[in-house]
Amino acid sequence: MSADTPKDVRRGQSPQQWRNVMGLAKLNVWITRFGDACHIDDKEPYFVHITDCGGKVLEWCGKKYAGLPAKCGHLEVDIPPGCYSVFASHTPGATGPSFGNRLTHVQVVRANCGDHVCVTLFSPRYSLWSARAGSALLRNLGRLISSFGCSRSCSSICRKPLS
Repeated sequence: MSADTPKDVRRGQSPQQWRNVMGLAKLNVWITRFGDACHIDDKEPYFVHITDCGGKVLEWCGKKYAGLPAKCGHLEVDIPPGCYSVFASHTPGATGPSFGNRLTHVQVVRANCGDHVCVTLFSPRYSLWSARAGSALLRNLGRLISSFGCSRSCSSICRKPLS
């Protein structure tokens, strides 16, 4: 062994194994069947999105990490170390801010250098998805309406008085 061979290699690791420890993290994403958290979905197409803590799509080394196809409910991808939100949708080509239809639950992952991170995304029933979408719409309805201006038909829920 040469003097510049890493000590880890001297402890039984190959040079390739040592390089893996010092670099990217490997993220394995598994997506469950629609409304069935116990089984991985191997029939429906999904597209995985990875965003930073601010909700912005991860872009690194010329690659955008949005709309990544998951074959048979699985995606394996190398990512730089960091903290990310991971979720999937059924809409190909959707890269944000609207990521498409039928979103999975969002999972937060922390990936360090050389980590092998595994995350399961749950694909909820429509009723759960509808409840989440409806709740978000209701929370923001006042802002949505006021951004378009008020009219007599929405005056009862609009925050701005009619002129």
